[in-house]
Amino acid sequence: MGETYQRTIKFYYYEPKVYKRINDSDYEWKFEEKFDVRNWLSGIKKEGQIKTNIELSDCFVNLERIELLEKEYWAFRIYKLRDSNIPSIIKEGEEATPIDLEPDEYVGEDTTLLFDSSKCILMMQNNRMSIGKSRLEALMTQSLKDENRRVSLKAISRNIDVSGLKGKRLKTIEFSLENLDLLDEAYNKGGILGSIKALNKYGGYSFSIKISASKKREDTLDANNSLDAIMELTNNKQLVNKAKVRFRDDDKPRVEEIDLLDDVLHDTITFSIENRQPLSFDLAVCKMIEAYKKRIIELKKLLF
Repeated sequence: MGETYQRTIKFYYYEPKVYKRINDSDYEWKFEEKFDVRNWLSGIKKEGQIKTNIELSDCFVNLERIELLEKEYWAFRIYKLRDSNIPSIIKEGEEATPIDLEPDEYVGEDTTLLFDSSKCILMMQNNRMSIGKSRLEALMTQSLKDENRRVSLKAISRNIDVSGLKGKRLKTIEFSLENLDLLDEAYNKGGILGSIKALNKYGGYSFSIKISASKKREDTLDANNSLDAIMELTNNKQLVNKAKVRFRDDDKPRVEEIDLLDDVLHDTITFSIENRQPLSFDLAVCKMIEAYKKRIIELKKLLF
């Protein structure tokens, strides 16, 4: 074996769920059932879609490999394809040469996933350039062949104890959200998400909000309403991309910040990969199963 390099990757855990449109509304969706990724993958095999380019609204993807392991674990890899922003080949003493792609060739950015069919838990690689959560939801939704039903991947997270913020001088709440049309019937219509949901009439998909008190040291946000908003955000993490709170503690001179998404469940795995080679599917899956088995007790406590 030649020289190796180290690559560290985050993997997040999700519950795949199906939501159904309520009363033909574009903005009201209700949880219907869990989405069985196993059946979805079986359908892809049956329809001969492995290693074929599948079109989404803004890109093509390709499911390169699907494997069944240990009876209940389904491992698969999806590539997001691109034919723009192509890297170059560099050779010392020569000019850079762009990688030459044939008309039917693309650069592929990989995402490796593991699905536990016995518990309906999906473990997904986090890769900035690859398919990502939103596009995977769109790909899965295509299989439903029903415009009144959609797939959403709900992030699995620990419960955040916000009681420690009581009595603090709250200065800023900053957050961004997406998929607001997937809020189920349990959300608080009088709360902050209900207020933002009304903005969907503009056709928006995502929102970034910052609520701040004035710069005067003594001014703060309303304590009760702000804590309610924080609770609502932490209870709907499947919609939240970013959520931070800044506050002043009377015992400390500076403004402090906490990230409300720090408790989204994930594992970080470091891989040793041979130089000039990508992360192999088999190595990725082996390490993912090892990490998942160590995490399963906590996952079961959070979900069951």
